[in-house]
Amino acid sequence: MSNVPTRTRASALAWLAVATALAAACGGASARTVSASEAPPTTRSLRSERIPPGATRVVVSTTKFGKLIQGPATITSPRALSRAVSLLNALRAFPPGVFSCPADFGVRIRLAFYRTRTGSGAAPLAIAVIDPGGCNEVHLTVSGRQEAPLAAGRSLVKRLGTALHLKLDSGPS
Repeated sequence: MSNVPTRTRASALAWLAVATALAAACGGASARTVSASEAPPTTRSLRSERIPPGATRVVVSTTKFGKLIQGPATITSPRALSRAVSLLNALRAFPPGVFSCPADFGVRIRLAFYRTRTGSGAAPLAIAVIDPGGCNEVHLTVSGRQEAPLAAGRSLVKRLGTALHLKLDSGPS
């Protein structure tokens, strides 16, 4: 695709994004496309790509197509926080390429990590949004900066639930 004019390439990627969103909204299969020139490496080496130390609470909520179905639940246990941060920081970058993904049922699990134990006005230190369906991606925002997508794997939600002592609703199995 490198010899295709930029406008044509951008248009094709825009249509692909629309088709993927429609398929996901209708309960169909989803796809994930990352061009090799835009793809992150499969390993994460920068500290800025990880949840920094210092979180004292995490607020967990689950939505399905934008509607709250679980939570919010606030966890302040240092051990639980440490385990959750370790699990998320160990994830690899999503690999480049085109993938055929299973159906995405619109479930998103959001973990917002904060430095303060209380206070609704505090800005999150980091936010992880997990897509347990489709391609099993995790979208991480650290200090307001969106990082490259991460590859979660099928067991992440269960492992996070164990770490946080929660039964996370991840939609149909």
